[in-house]
Amino acid sequence: MTWMGCIGACWTESYLSCDAQCAGSTRAPGRHCIAGILNSGAPRLNSARELDSRVGPPDRRRSPQDLRDVVAHPERRQPEAGGGEGTDKVSGMAKRIIRGAADRIRSTLTRLATRARRLRGVEAVNRDLTCRTVWVRDVLVAGGAVVGGRGVIHGPLLMHNALRDYSNLHIGSNAHVGRGVTLDLTDRLEIQADATVSMGCTILTHFDVGARPLSSDMPSFARPTVIGDGAYLGANVTVLAGCDVGAMAVIGAGAVVTRPVPPGSVVGGVPARALNKTVKRGK
Repeated sequence: MTWMGCIGACWTESYLSCDAQCAGSTRAPGRHCIAGILNSGAPRLNSARELDSRVGPPDRRRSPQDLRDVVAHPERRQPEAGGGEGTDKVSGMAKRIIRGAADRIRSTLTRLATRARRLRGVEAVNRDLTCRTVWVRDVLVAGGAVVGGRGVIHGPLLMHNALRDYSNLHIGSNAHVGRGVTLDLTDRLEIQADATVSMGCTILTHFDVGARPLSSDMPSFARPTVIGDGAYLGANVTVLAGCDVGAMAVIGAGAVVTRPVPPGSVVGGVPARALNKTVKRGK
């Protein structure tokens, strides 16, 4: 029996008896055999399981010199990589749990801070939104707005004419609101589910020239404005008060919407006009 075969036998529960098997080895047992290693002054082990716990599983066998060193000095044992995929899954799950808990804590703290600002008036919350780029949804909710799940709401936002709170603002689920959007909350403003309001857009709900000579010819008014389900507003679009945008409608960048837009239509320009295209709702 060769010394390599002896090493294989030594991984069994009866490896302590492999001295006899080593008798036929062409090499010295004390140099190449685990039994020889164990008889070379290192502490004796009670089972192959105890050996595995010190030198690693059979698929990670080391050189004879490494085996002698590790058996004699258990504190030098290298960590096993046997966990592999299972260990990675557990580690990834733990990271997700920790990240989720941290996000919930930040969300709660943001809402509490916003409620504290509301004690000083809604303008304090407005100032916060003009420079905030994260946790915007939580500020809106704490300010009284109704905001659906998922979706993306970027900051900063400019809130105009929010008299006491943001109760006139309703944002549906999976809606997208870009950076630098101006929202007029004089009357009800609704951005329905799956709608996109790109960066720099302005959505108005009132018209008022103030105490000026033109007030007799252009009286002030306030009207609710609705951005329909799945509609898309390109960058820097302006929607005037009461000019609802229908479901799945597309408004070209820079357009000024001065009249209601039918569902599924495509408009652009100043003032916005139909572009002879239609958008069909996906199945």
